[in-house]
Amino acid sequence: MLFSASCIILEIEKNAPGANITTYEDALWWTLNVSSVGDTSLQPVTSKGKVVGAVIIFLGVTIFALNTGLLSAMFSSLIQKEQEKLFQNLQK
Repeated sequence: MLFSASCIILEIEKNAPGANITTYEDALWWTLNVSSVGDTSLQPVTSKGKVVGAVIIFLGVTIFALNTGLLSAMFSSLIQKEQEKLFQNLQK
């Protein structure tokens, strides 16, 4: 996702007047920061770039949320199994 988004934002922004995302390194840095931290000194200047930025932010939050949900479900399942074992041992 990061590399694809970097290529997309670079193609949109590199020739825009006043653009500060002009190299692949700038695009990758911007994509990495905006998808995880949400703050960066580089900003898209075109309307298309801003829309792509909003989509990247949404996808970054969604990926973190899905992974958090999966991790908590896994821990919940493990805890439930341990509690069932404990309960079975107490009944014996």
